[in-house]
Amino acid sequence: KIGHGGYGGVWLAHRLADEEAVAIKFVDPEYGERVRLQREILNHSRLMHPNIVRLFELLPVQRYVGLVMEYVPEGDLFEYVIQNGRPGLSEASALGIFQQIIRAVDYMHHQGVVSRDIKLENCLLTRDDPPRVKLCDFGFSKSDAESMPNSRVGTPQYIPPELLQQPTYDGKKADVWCCGVLLYSMLAGSFPFYRSDDSVLRGEMERRNAVLHRIVRCEYTLPRGLSPECCNLIANLLVRDPQRRLSVADIQRHAYFVRGLSREWFAESASLRAAATPGEGLSKGQVEDAFRIASGGGNDGAQDDDIGAEHDELDTFDD
Repeated sequence: KIGHGGYGGVWLAHRLADEEAVAIKFVDPEYGERVRLQREILNHSRLMHPNIVRLFELLPVQRYVGLVMEYVPEGDLFEYVIQNGRPGLSEASALGIFQQIIRAVDYMHHQGVVSRDIKLENCLLTRDDPPRVKLCDFGFSKSDAESMPNSRVGTPQYIPPELLQQPTYDGKKADVWCCGVLLYSMLAGSFPFYRSDDSVLRGEMERRNAVLHRIVRCEYTLPRGLSPECCNLIANLLVRDPQRRLSVADIQRHAYFVRGLSREWFAESASLRAAATPGEGLSKGQVEDAFRIASGGGNDGAQDDDIGAEHDELDTFDD
């Protein structure tokens, strides 16, 4: 076992056909929201990009459905910042990672999918030097084919203010806010709306509410020592009004973002966007068949103690 999510555990396995290592996330169709699980699978299966973890196929096993995915061996970005930050990453390292994430988000949005849960833990790293970043976990994702987002989903430290204040919101601009929190966190080694004295608050709910109140007011302080161009980008991502917040296209034109990028990089990004074809991936019928097969299976399989476990990050990285 190599990890767990909100609906099930993740195991490392090898495909018999070619011995390639894969990660299999087992979910219980009878646990939690079946519609959300099916949405996650449908949206994820449409995303075929070098900076997004690939979903290969579904594997119904007893009462579980296995999501057979690309295995990314070097852990997640949260761990990477802890191990390599002093306390945060250098601007050069953070920018190289951020450029890859924005490239993936750009493609995802062109495919008509919004994540609503972009965070350090949902960015996996390869063993390359420098590492390649791959987005994962689309449990809160939504497609353009559905109604405008209105659910209060996500991780507390990353939730955009409009999600707390408005009945509906722009999922793409919400993703941009999350990217801003992520960039800040890579550079500072802490979250923008967390304060060290939050630890004296009595309960988790009080600490969470303190963070959410700062998010609504958009109260944060830029880390010291950053270049003016970097501060400008963060300040235009963490904007309370989503209409004034940069779009993904705007980010890719920002003077700080384009540092070190070649014409070939932008040409490749354009090619990846052009290859995005809405409707690719698994069909709804295929997903429903897998869930039906799993629901008809026995209950004598291995049980997962971590099914349904939740993880909220409301502390600095060092705690």
